[in-house]
Amino acid sequence: MDKRYNLVMPDDMARRVEQIARTEKITLVDFLRRCIKIGIIVYELSKTDDSAVLLKRGSITERIYFL
Repeated sequence: MDKRYNLVMPDDMARRVEQIARTEKITLVDFLRRCIKIGIIVYELSKTDDSAVLLKRGSITERIYFL
């Protein structure tokens, strides 16, 4: 069974999300679903003792923590 949610977000975040969806030529809902899927993966990995989520940009690597 599918669930429906209402989401309130700051205007600047909403504009950015809409802009990204347009740029990627996907619906806003599809973009939000993808973001949620990534969030679930990060959350699950952060709860595993032998795993870490790292982001690398150039020579900078950062560990992502899910609080």
